[in-house]
Amino acid sequence: AMRRALVYGSNGALGRALITSLKTRDNPSWTTYGVDIGVGQNADKNFAVPRDLSMDLSAQAKFVGNSLQEEVAQAGSLLDAVICVSGGFAMASAQDASLFETVNGMYGSSVFPSFVAANLAALYLKKGGLLVLPGAAVGGDTPTPWGLAYGSSKAAVHHMVRSLGTEPMASGFDATTKVVGFAPVTLDTPGNRKAMPDVDRSTWTPLSVLAEKLTELAENPALCTSGVVYKVVTTNRQQTTILEPMV
Repeated sequence: AMRRALVYGSNGALGRALITSLKTRDNPSWTTYGVDIGVGQNADKNFAVPRDLSMDLSAQAKFVGNSLQEEVAQAGSLLDAVICVSGGFAMASAQDASLFETVNGMYGSSVFPSFVAANLAALYLKKGGLLVLPGAAVGGDTPTPWGLAYGSSKAAVHHMVRSLGTEPMASGFDATTKVVGFAPVTLDTPGNRKAMPDVDRSTWTPLSVLAEKLTELAENPALCTSGVVYKVVTTNRQQTTILEPMV
């Protein structure tokens, strides 16, 4: 039987790596649904959210929900996993002119997609399915005076993971649904290499490695504990990556 995964943020560097990872699996294989702003090419089915809906949460949710509802009805099968890998980064203190722009950017890229992903998971996940949301090792549970919008958006996502995962039925999920977060320190993306050209990258997490870890969780949700945000820790010159629970 074919497995099905929805990847929210499928056009980003991590989203592309995740879809690539899912596509390499067989026995059984995965059908991928990709969601992002603008057109995506990489998933089996791509739902391109119109740009003018990126900051209109209810319209975005309606657009993606309607698209997914049609696919689920056509397939006659619910989803095994909903994995949100949408995110961004911005720095601004309370006095910066760019503060409100960063609030829109961070909430639009991390919080809004997490709410839509949670709603879609509640409606379309199979029993025993997995919802994964995008946290951060720095900011989700620690002060970020240099990036108020960034830190508070990640804190919101961590809060969602713990709320949904601790009390699934009260939050609208089946009791068997698993909800976890992943919290990278630094991902080895082209953007990060460009922004920090001279930094030691030995503890940066390769995208393909994190994608593989997320794929393993999607294939076997029993590997994770619901309600936990997992810090993504890479050591040994990018040779070793583990997921360890953030307390």
